[in-house]
Amino acid sequence: IVFSADDCANVDGQAGYTIGLRWEDTPNILDALTQIADAFGAIIFTDQFGVIRIRRWESPDTGDVVAAFDRGSLDPDSIRIYDDDAPGLTNLFAGKPNCTPFGAGDFVSDTNTVSAATRAAYQAPAQFFFTASERPAQQYIGAVGAGRRILPIDDNDAARGEGNRINGQFTVKRKWVQFDVKFEGHMIGVDTQVSVEQLLPGDLVTLDIPELGLNAQRMRVRAPQPYPLGGKITLIGWY
Repeated sequence: IVFSADDCANVDGQAGYTIGLRWEDTPNILDALTQIADAFGAIIFTDQFGVIRIRRWESPDTGDVVAAFDRGSLDPDSIRIYDDDAPGLTNLFAGKPNCTPFGAGDFVSDTNTVSAATRAAYQAPAQFFFTASERPAQQYIGAVGAGRRILPIDDNDAARGEGNRINGQFTVKRKWVQFDVKFEGHMIGVDTQVSVEQLLPGDLVTLDIPELGLNAQRMRVRAPQPYPLGGKITLIGWY
C-alpha cells in the first residue's frame, strides 16, 4: 500500500498534538491509517495515482479556493441542497482513554498512596472528562449533552482544543449541496479552475447561484465523482 507521508506530516502539524492508539495485534497499514485519520478528524481517500491520501476536514471559512463554479458551468437541474444533520455530534468528551480500565480489586496500595480520584480515573473508560466550550447552533441542540466521545489524546488542553474545533464547525447551521459540473477536456470551473483529476476531497471551491442564496459560497468538496463518458463530474459541497 502506498500512502502520502507528506499528508500525514501535514495533518500532524495542523493538529499540533499527538494521539495514542493501541493494537493488540499488528494492524494492516490501511486499518492503522484509518484509525489515525479518524482521531485527527481527517478524511482518507485514494487519488488518481492510487496513493492513499489523508486530509484534515476543516471549516470552509479558511483556505485557498481551487475552483469557482456558477450557473453557466454546471447543470442547474442537478442542484440539490439539504441540511447537514451532523449525526454523532456531541459537546461531551473524554480524554486519555484507559485501554483496559482497572477494577476495584486491582488496587493493592493503601488509600493514602492511591487517592479516590486516582482510583476513579483508572477505573473509568477515560481519565478526564470535559464539555466543549464552543456551543453548537440552535439547530443542533440535540448534540448538547449527547453521548460522550472519547478522544485518544492524553493532553487535557489538546483534547479540549479538538473538542472545541469539532463543535466550532457547527456554531452555524451547515448544509450540503450536490451538483453536476460539465466539462470538456480536463479543466473545470470559471476564472479559478482545476483539472478534474486534481480536484480532491477536502478541496475548497465556491458556488455562485444568487437565486439560491449561494453568493460565491465557499464549500468543502466531499468525494468528487467523475463521469468522463458523460462529460460531467458530480460534486457534493459542505458549507
